[in-house]
Amino acid sequence: SRHGLALTLECTVFGWGAKQLTNLPADVNAPKILPFLNNLGVTGISCSNTHSAAWHSAHVDVYTWGMPGPWLGFEDKNQQKVFGRVDFHPSVQGLFFLSFHYYLSITIVFFLTEDKNLGVSKVECGTQYTLILLTDGLICTSGVNEHGRMGIGQDIPETAKPMFLENMPAMADMSAGPFHAALLSRQGEVFTFGVGADYRLGHGNEETQWIPKQVEILKDDPIVRIECVEDRTFAITKLGLL
Repeated sequence: SRHGLALTLECTVFGWGAKQLTNLPADVNAPKILPFLNNLGVTGISCSNTHSAAWHSAHVDVYTWGMPGPWLGFEDKNQQKVFGRVDFHPSVQGLFFLSFHYYLSITIVFFLTEDKNLGVSKVECGTQYTLILLTDGLICTSGVNEHGRMGIGQDIPETAKPMFLENMPAMADMSAGPFHAALLSRQGEVFTFGVGADYRLGHGNEETQWIPKQVEILKDDPIVRIECVEDRTFAITKLGLL
């Protein structure tokens, strides 16, 4: 990926490799502190061959940097910004969520409820796209939706504004490969989407999947961990079987 990251117990982030990806003044071949992340309380990091992300698990704070593009999650029409905080919808960034209550299928009542415990569980940087898992189990994504790897359907080719994946159960984990991704629900269910070549999605065919689809063959084996790499997907069961 032409660069790497490391995170210390003191929340200091080190980077090395190509300057376009580390956001350092020059290419470096040894770990160097990324000063723009100082004092942000970073608790997690992720990187790919187009960009990187750092986040604070106790808040909805995600910072991205690298090659400019919609995968960084900025409202930047000219796509020139190379570092900043992901621009979530105000209902998320302001730590509020919107509940919809239907009465007799006609009346809709809106409630704004403060959620001080909402944070970021994990961020996965894929090639030109990003997946973000919140502590409530919701997943949002930004970037280039090539071959359905973002799981948001065929009608949206790209988005810089993070979009939530719809009609999904609460998620516990996720993994992003270059052209496909996998989600793991809190019940141990596995969903995959993106390029289906080489049978990487686990659905028994090579079809492209534009929205998350549950892997049927794993229904009877609750999964505890998933990993997407290039043209393969790995899943580990509670018994440690791969």
